[in-house]
Amino acid sequence: MPRDIARANLIAATKPGLAYEVLNLGPETPLTQEDIQQAVTDPDAVVEKYWPGAADVLKAHGVKLTLDDFWPVTRIDRAKRVLDWRPETTFETYLESLGWRRA
Repeated sequence: MPRDIARANLIAATKPGLAYEVLNLGPETPLTQEDIQQAVTDPDAVVEKYWPGAADVLKAHGVKLTLDDFWPVTRIDRAKRVLDWRPETTFETYLESLGWRRA
């Protein structure tokens, strides 16, 4: 994720005519406000909703999900549009690095 943020900042710093813009940067996420609320009590269910089988992979690697793993969530649509930027690192790429595969 740091590379994605650095790349977005470099694009913003060198984009002609871009000034006085506030853009939210972060990872792509399908999470909704309802997901964040559910993650308070059942984070595994939220992960399973979007990445079936991922909770078991995370547990096998000693990762215990907490609300901090889900928060903050911000929409990055405007940054993607204004900067013509897309983050490369995703939660899914992290899961894949642990051996998870989409069914």
